[in-house]
Amino acid sequence: MFRTILVTLLSLHVCFTAAFTSPLGVRQRFGTSVFASLQAEAVLTEHAVVLRKPMGITLAADESNPHAGVIVKKMDPTGLTAAACRSDPIGVDICVRDKVIKINGKDVSSGSYEDIMRMLIDGPKDVNLVLGRPSDAVVVRWANGISVAAMPGDSFKSIAKHESFIKIPYLCTSGGCRTCEQSLLTGDGEVRCIIPRVIPLLMRSLSWLTHHCIFSQLQRFRPCCARVPKSSSTIIVNPADR
Repeated sequence: MFRTILVTLLSLHVCFTAAFTSPLGVRQRFGTSVFASLQAEAVLTEHAVVLRKPMGITLAADESNPHAGVIVKKMDPTGLTAAACRSDPIGVDICVRDKVIKINGKDVSSGSYEDIMRMLIDGPKDVNLVLGRPSDAVVVRWANGISVAAMPGDSFKSIAKHESFIKIPYLCTSGGCRTCEQSLLTGDGEVRCIIPRVIPLLMRSLSWLTHHCIFSQLQRFRPCCARVPKSSSTIIVNPADR
């Protein structure tokens, strides 16, 4: 009986590994093919943006489908696009994870990576893009000009490290030391606090005055343990001023 169970577990492990491992590595495959597949199933909201070359962005193809178009994989914080986003974040609406739908009026949503790159290289200096973004995505904007089309529940820590090139100091990584604390502003101008779920539970047991005093000092959030909420379509993250 024990041997039968062991063989079954090993078989499941092999199947799981084969399904999620690619020659380019698990992280890279997860960052492109899985998200691109989710985009294909989601309802995309299209928006236009004009970028100037060199744009300072990296495009990536869906590794599981070479004819599924490309997404914005990375954005250089020192590039022209990030600089334009810093000066005009509303007018220059581009995010990491956006899907490229059209280039200079031509539909490339099902084009190959090679064809799309050739079109960009041979095209004019000013590039007209139509980008697609899941309708339920939350735009997380960082101070360096990089925006990420995050999904509710995504980890702020992971977004900052892997997609936004933001260096945030951490010590405890559990929200207790406040080392990583940042200020946060939603798209409607409301300052909110995103904190671990245990803190509101503790606050309910306190008096109103104590609750008010504590919450008034928590108008910040801690990326090490916070996750993207679904209550706002845009979140602006600024370094803490303390």
